[in-house]
Amino acid sequence: VAEDVGLRWGRWWTSPLAGLGTYALGLPLIVCGLLLAVVVAQLLPGAAPPEHPIQEEIASAGLGGVLALVVLAAVIVPPVEEIFFRGVLYRQLRELWGRCGSAVAVVLSIGLSSLLFAALHPQGVTFIPVLGALAVAFAISREVTGSIWPATIAHGLSNGVVVALNAVLFAS
Repeated sequence: VAEDVGLRWGRWWTSPLAGLGTYALGLPLIVCGLLLAVVVAQLLPGAAPPEHPIQEEIASAGLGGVLALVVLAAVIVPPVEEIFFRGVLYRQLRELWGRCGSAVAVVLSIGLSSLLFAALHPQGVTFIPVLGALAVAFAISREVTGSIWPATIAHGLSNGVVVALNAVLFAS
């Protein structure tokens, strides 16, 4: 089961290096997602602007609280989400659509798992393209490496950066 969901590490240095590569791959995809988010915002003028409940927590937290939020967002949450979205869901979608041909199965699986990942986050509809773009990088990493650990590392880096930026911008 562990192998099926991508819980394989490999050599000690390969997953961290692939995680950095995944994060780097995600950055230009995030820019594309931001451009799509602007389009979505124009198409849905009544949609709420992107926000996250963690911003309120950061604004009222002291240093210890912010550090706890960083640990939660960058260390605890990424493995859980990656096991579900790239480990279980992505793998099942790949298997389901495998008879359509490998390339079609990969594209459909990346697309649907990334859309679900983005839509289930609390940032709002206008931020779905940004989170979806990041999820595409995570799914590509899962496909290429056969492991969820590089995506988990990239996910942790991304969440850590976002929480740290929020802490700088919203802390009282």
